[in-house]
Amino acid sequence: MEKFIIVTRAGCPYCQALDESIKSVLEKHPELGAAEIDIIEEESGSAAELDHFYAPAFFVGGEKISEGDGGEEAVAQALRAAVKRRE
Repeated sequence: MEKFIIVTRAGCPYCQALDESIKSVLEKHPELGAAEIDIIEEESGSAAELDHFYAPAFFVGGEKISEGDGGEEAVAQALRAAVKRRE
């Protein structure tokens, strides 16, 4: 399975709401819980190699899925991509 990486930024309101968005998506779509989620801070060295401008930014297998939207639909879209690549 491809790893689902979320890059967050300190002080980002969308990033702060991510935990609730992820929880809500997984409650509605438990099949998406198979994806391995790795949340990293933008300031960390590992985030520097991921091409993004806005936060949060969602990556699956190193490919950017979306950025700048931490809502449930964006989270669900990225989780679906991660699970699909697992198959």
